[in-house]
Amino acid sequence: MKKVTLILSVILTLSMVLAACAAPAPTEAPVVPEAPAETEAPAAVTEAPAAAEEVTLVVWDQFYRDVESEVMETLNAEFEAAHPGVKIERVIKTLDDLKVTLKLAPVELAELVRQSWESVQPIMSAKGHRLEVRMPEEIRGGVSVENYLQRMDRAGIDRSLLIAVRAGDINVKGGFELPYARVHEVCQQYPQRFSGLAGIDPFRGMQGLRDLEQGVREYGFVGAHLYPHWCGLAPDHAKYYPYYAKCCELDIPIMMQVGHNLVYSRERRLPSVGRPICLDQVAIDFPELRLIGIHIGIPWTDEMISMCWKHENVYVAGDAYAPRYWPPAFVHYANTFGRHKVMFGTDWPVAPLSPIRGIYAAVTRATLDGKHPGGWVPAQKLTVEEAVRAYTAGSAYAEFADAEKGTLAPGSLADIVILSDDIFAIAPERIRDVRVRTTVVGGRVVYDAPR
Repeated sequence: MKKVTLILSVILTLSMVLAACAAPAPTEAPVVPEAPAETEAPAAVTEAPAAAEEVTLVVWDQFYRDVESEVMETLNAEFEAAHPGVKIERVIKTLDDLKVTLKLAPVELAELVRQSWESVQPIMSAKGHRLEVRMPEEIRGGVSVENYLQRMDRAGIDRSLLIAVRAGDINVKGGFELPYARVHEVCQQYPQRFSGLAGIDPFRGMQGLRDLEQGVREYGFVGAHLYPHWCGLAPDHAKYYPYYAKCCELDIPIMMQVGHNLVYSRERRLPSVGRPICLDQVAIDFPELRLIGIHIGIPWTDEMISMCWKHENVYVAGDAYAPRYWPPAFVHYANTFGRHKVMFGTDWPVAPLSPIRGIYAAVTRATLDGKHPGGWVPAQKLTVEEAVRAYTAGSAYAEFADAEKGTLAPGSLADIVILSDDIFAIAPERIRDVRVRTTVVGGRVVYDAPR
């Protein structure tokens, strides 16, 4: 069997599929020649024709999301069915790998890839537009506070951050607002379970600054939050600077979405303005400001890592993407010189709320549906200790609270979770089934599962 390696994106495969489906129909009937006057007996067949050699095409692609991956698998299967003897071996590579490959490829190949992508893009968009954020249908419209508390209890989470946010113009489709007063109301109702974050809207001017101060001093909000893409302004824009200064005055951190954003609405496509490199000047101008870049900075993860390495006051959160999708550079950073600058999270409901599920994904690199039992990019697996540290000590360090929480040590807060099994001793594949038995906050039992 012959194996041919194609070092290019799967979109080339798609072009082959499209070509195979578009074979031209004959326009005229074939001409039948007249029979010869004298015929000769056909020559004897002495040997059967050799069977066609089986060929395996190794094709790289970067489509790891469920919807995208399903489309790729379907197209590959259709191509194999139309071409007996040809087998497609699909290999998922990082976007960085593919970018380097294309830079090294001939101009003709790069142009073919571009044309192929343009031809298949409608297929991807039609099926995956609304499903890019994979959340259960029953929670797309939101959940009640009581329902969310139940989910927190099942996941063993003692406290969540609620963001009082205004995202874009509320008069435009896709814009929304969660008022400061509403978040304050919920935090007052459940003071042991929720803390508030003050959303920043730079277009509110002085009123926005007064709201931020009120949120912290009167409502007890513990930090600020910024969606740069909803504002259409990069993180280093001058309109944000008064708010950064106010955060320093109030001694609160600010977290913001960096990297690309999704197409939340076809009617209003937001620009991806949150490149992590924009944090460079902000960190220089505000050395006292604690900056947390969430969503890993994808696809500019290297920029996010460089900002964390350069500036003591810049941190990164591994949320919104399940660990099996993390770029290799981020996994290496979290395991080595950046272990004290990385926080774990979920960005629920984008990713599962449960830290146990997050630890399972980080350790096994396997999906919950059993499709990848050997692990998705096995080389990127974390140890149980590394994953637990990121969820506990890493987050506490980034919060400047590592002296009082994040570890089981004398003098630390008595915030403890008791699990049904020892995740350090059981087989990694069993971690996903571990349940929270008891949650202790401040020395008081706030959740105790029925035995």
